Amino acid sequence: LEVERQFLFSLLSLFTIGPRTEIATNQAERARYMSALDIVGAADGVRRAWIDAVTARERVRILKRMYTSVEAAENLGMRLAAAGSMPALDQAKLKVAKAEVAAMLGKSRLAAGSAREKLIREMGVWGKETRFKLPSRLPRLPRKARVLRNIERTALLSRLDVQAARKDLEALQKTIGLTEFTSVVSLLEISGISAIEQEREDGGVRNRKTPAGFEAEVTIPIFDPGDVKVSRAKFVYMQAVEELKSLAINARSEVREAYSGYHGALELYGHYRRTIVPLNKRITDEELLRYNGMLASVLDLLGAVRKQQAALLESLQARRDFWMADAQLDFVLLAGGGKGISMEMEVADAGGSDEEH
Repeated sequence: LEVERQFLFSLLSLFTIGPRTEIATNQAERARYMSALDIVGAADGVRRAWIDAVTARERVRILKRMYTSVEAAENLGMRLAAAGSMPALDQAKLKVAKAEVAAMLGKSRLAAGSAREKLIREMGVWGKETRFKLPSRLPRLPRKARVLRNIERTALLSRLDVQAARKDLEALQKTIGLTEFTSVVSLLEISGISAIEQEREDGGVRNRKTPAGFEAEVTIPIFDPGDVKVSRAKFVYMQAVEELKSLAINARSEVREAYSGYHGALELYGHYRRTIVPLNKRITDEELLRYNGMLASVLDLLGAVRKQQAALLESLQARRDFWMADAQLDFVLLAGGGKGISMEMEVADAGGSDEEH
């Protein structure tokens, strides 16, 4: 009894091992870039949430001081009213001022709680780990702004989304070469045939394997799908090229915008720190002197104090905006809005499906 066993393997699988390996390597590198991009995004989210949480806490502290000032003014107004030195209209104005500041303080406390919870979610902590302490104020701003040379070129070389897109493009380029090759040889296969002869002997059966050589098979389909596959591969490749160009343009724009915003935010805070806040403090001091000399009323002094505290709140917002701009600059130098180019062609199918043989 002779049993033949036929081994069928495709020449395509032999000749495309190298290109397929390179494509798989590019895909693995792209996956590493995308993982790093996710990590950078998570770290950026924690950083921004921390800035907001500390800002909210400092805002509560400023409003507490404002409330203390308004409360003291109201108490003074009540004593003046008891002595007949303050009309009812001025008393009502003091009460309204206190009520407004109390409402602002209540809103700021709610905002501070929400900002802290957002930070907890971004950090992914729970239980005892949520009992961390936040600083009472944001860090001081740097004395000198960062100076970055060739910032657009730096972004194109360092951004993870651009690097991932380049790996996509390299994989697609290799895939096109593989597709063009398979469109030519996908119809040629080789059958390796071996014969197993079974001879009956006394007490059993003995198997003997004998090679029977190779035979080539050529299958002629109704139409050749190779041209269609090559055209589709080139279309996908050119689409990926355009996506990479668009990503590079966006990267240049984002980094220019972030760099300009960084310097603008630093200048704006400097304007508050050097001009607006000191002038409001001087006005408050002058109003206090006038009040002590009985040249200004309690309402005049209270108005100056409220303007001073409002200037401090605006200065705090400017400081917060700077640190946000600083975080944005760091982020766009490494990541950005893009997430790379998705592979639109299944590399595993570059050699064609079973229907093509």
